[in-house]
Amino acid sequence: MKYSVLDRQSMFDIALQTAGSAEAAFALARENDLSLTEDLEVGAVLTMGQSILTMGQSVLTMGHAPLLNKNVTDFFANKHLRPATAISNTETHIVGRIFDYTFEEQFE
Repeated sequence: MKYSVLDRQSMFDIALQTAGSAEAAFALARENDLSLTEDLEVGAVLTMGQSILTMGQSVLTMGHAPLLNKNVTDFFANKHLRPATAISNTETHIVGRIFDYTFEEQFE
């Protein structure tokens, strides 16, 4: 199966939508030779093989966690939801600091 990345989607967003578990993000990243935290390019096509998606007969596991949760994938499909929660590396300055310069001035 091929999946085209949307704006602000992370590996975890895609894994939740297509496999129903965050654990599937590890398999998805490995299969596509990408980092889990890598900013994905909009329109990039990711491959999801049978190692990730096994609809029906059996449920793959990673340790004790299932890689496929049909209830979650059905929820996303029925509601027509495509999660996109990623914050790009260029936006980290927005959430990168807990305290701003006023805190530093206060405690000099």
